[in-house]
Amino acid sequence: MEFRDTDAAGIVHFSAFFPIMESVEHEFLRSIGVVVMPSHDSPDSLTWPRVSAACEYLGPARFEDILDISLIVERVGTSSVHYRYEIDCETKPVAIGRISVVCCQLGSGGKLTKKPVPDSIRSALLAND
Repeated sequence: MEFRDTDAAGIVHFSAFFPIMESVEHEFLRSIGVVVMPSHDSPDSLTWPRVSAACEYLGPARFEDILDISLIVERVGTSSVHYRYEIDCETKPVAIGRISVVCCQLGSGGKLTKKPVPDSIRSALLAND
């Protein structure tokens, strides 16, 4: 963890976990061939806005700690994906996070339209659970 992520006591601030979880999600999506930031011009451009995010804190993480983060696909619904993040430091649980996203088509002007998760993406998500 970086100094900027800590509070006055040197403990990682609770808010720092959300960008970490999002980065792990982006790496995961790229690893299964899903574009993270689609072009507005593409007719099949999908994006995944968050509809829920939570984090349960189990122990402290501190400046210069190296965290191990596991992403688990908990459930793939018709148009939603529910992720769980297990965050450990030296095998000690630090946090459990959850983020739920909805599959949306990105239209002109940033308009979002909810869509079913495409079968190819569903298969890739479920192959990694």
